Amino acid sequence: GMGTLVGLSINKQPSLVWSLIYPQDDYDQYCGRPGTSTSELPKKMFPDLDGDFQRQLEFLATAPYWEYYKLELTSLCAESCPQGTSLSEVSVFGGPTYPTPEGENVTVPTYYYTFKTRDVLGYCLPLTNSWQAGEVELCVSPTCIEANETCATIRSRPTEQTTWEICSSGTSELECKDQRAKCDYAVIELTNQEFTPTEATVESTSYTRRFGSYLAIVLGAWDSILDKYW
Repeated sequence: GMGTLVGLSINKQPSLVWSLIYPQDDYDQYCGRPGTSTSELPKKMFPDLDGDFQRQLEFLATAPYWEYYKLELTSLCAESCPQGTSLSEVSVFGGPTYPTPEGENVTVPTYYYTFKTRDVLGYCLPLTNSWQAGEVELCVSPTCIEANETCATIRSRPTEQTTWEICSSGTSELECKDQRAKCDYAVIELTNQEFTPTEATVESTSYTRRFGSYLAIVLGAWDSILDKYW
């Protein structure tokens, strides 16, 4: 019956099962498969999405998201999913120490990765490269001149030069209390900072986020199928 046919297929081609259990990298290696050179690298990541998308912008410009499976994406196995850019310790993947199939003379490029990712069924899906940089409390009224305070510089709104910072660094608790008491109207400035490779574009970064959402949906559906029939 069907069970016998499946059993025979698996015995002849065990890679059918491996493909269901382990993600594959660009070198046909199964991430995390025991007894292989990638056994300690159980996660699959996409280290060059910006470059991949820039090379396929013509397709992406017209393709609906359900056709993203046609994209040719660089993939590697990794020990764990990246947690974003470190400015003190560079996140490097691939390179000369990356394992390759025995007997194959392959040069693996070195990649630097910037996105935070989440682990979905062993796949590292890009989330964001944005970091919360803190809050600044600004007084709008009275103005810095009227309040006899140092005027603040707002890089995103350089023409508005009359606000002043409440409780800036080095201000005592008593001074903070006095400043808040004399401010009639204040706002909170929230700052997010993004760190991207120099070759990245707004367009490629947008596609990276969209791809992460698409793949999460696909993997979730695939996991449901495996739970039901495996």
